[in-house]
Amino acid sequence: MKSVTFPNGPIKMAGNLHLPKDFSKVRSYVAIVCVHPAGGVKEQTTGLYAAKLADEGMVALAYDAFHLAEQLLTQPLRLIAGSTAGSLWFSQDAFKRAGSSDKSLHIVEGGTHIAMYDTPEYVKQAMAQLVPLYQNAGKSSSASNFVGPLSAHAATNVAKSAASPA
Repeated sequence: MKSVTFPNGPIKMAGNLHLPKDFSKVRSYVAIVCVHPAGGVKEQTTGLYAAKLADEGMVALAYDAFHLAEQLLTQPLRLIAGSTAGSLWFSQDAFKRAGSSDKSLHIVEGGTHIAMYDTPEYVKQAMAQLVPLYQNAGKSSSASNFVGPLSAHAATNVAKSAASPA
């Protein structure tokens, strides 16, 4: 994991970039921007999922940006929340506010907010929703549809950060 910063207009964004263990600057990778549902931070659920996606050979960026949900969540979107999580309403709110026409909210039955971080059965359910979606996106010619307004601009800056010495 590498801490990175990148501009989003006048705002300096902070993120954690998760790379596959065998990352090579000369290879191409599926790249995913993980955004928390609300009130969270990059070190919580999205950071865990970004690390798991990197374990699957993908590049994943987790960053803090809920205050920009309407503007940033315009790409295909998959939200995952626990059914008994006190924070479930955050995910439901993000789902309503997201500008994407291709979005879904997957509720993990019995999952609490904290259990979604590290309970293997809940993480497995979440990954079952995410991994195929992003693997298929990386294989299609429409993969660029998964890049939203922020990530299109930020991807170049994040890639530059990843390529520079740590």
